[in-house]
Amino acid sequence: MDLESIKQLNEFIGKEFFTWLLYKIEISSGLIRLPKHKEIEIYFDRRIVLEKKGEKATDKITYNGNIKESTEVKSGLAAGKQITEARINISRGPAEWNFTLKADSLNFSSLKLSQFPGERDDKEGLFYENMSKIEEVAAIMDELFEIFINVRTSHKWDEEIVKIKEFVLQK
Repeated sequence: MDLESIKQLNEFIGKEFFTWLLYKIEISSGLIRLPKHKEIEIYFDRRIVLEKKGEKATDKITYNGNIKESTEVKSGLAAGKQITEARINISRGPAEWNFTLKADSLNFSSLKLSQFPGERDDKEGLFYENMSKIEEVAAIMDELFEIFINVRTSHKWDEEIVKIKEFVLQK
């Protein structure tokens, strides 16, 4: 498989992951229990990019606003657009992360870490603390993606896709 084929496969899986995640967030009111990381609160945070690639052009819409109350995002999905980029917020206990995730690579960008009150003079300690926070959010996203892949590659996917389609079509 050449590099371009791998990129297209990754992008396809990333787009499906975003739609599945949007559905899971909606049906759970943003509270998702993970086996390894206990309960997290997760939501799409005010920015989603939707795209539909045509033969001649790409129809792209960036939605900025309250995703939970948006009918535009669901309308875009119902019209065949797919989520290609999203701003995501995750919190677990006092820790909070906010970042952008892109479907084609599932790489983080613009990651913001929660900062706890008090100043730290220990720069090395602060560095290791921040690295630990980055590893934690990466592990949470890995676990969410693992759950998605397990459902996506099982017989449960047929049932799940019907529920996702119903979710997208309901206003």
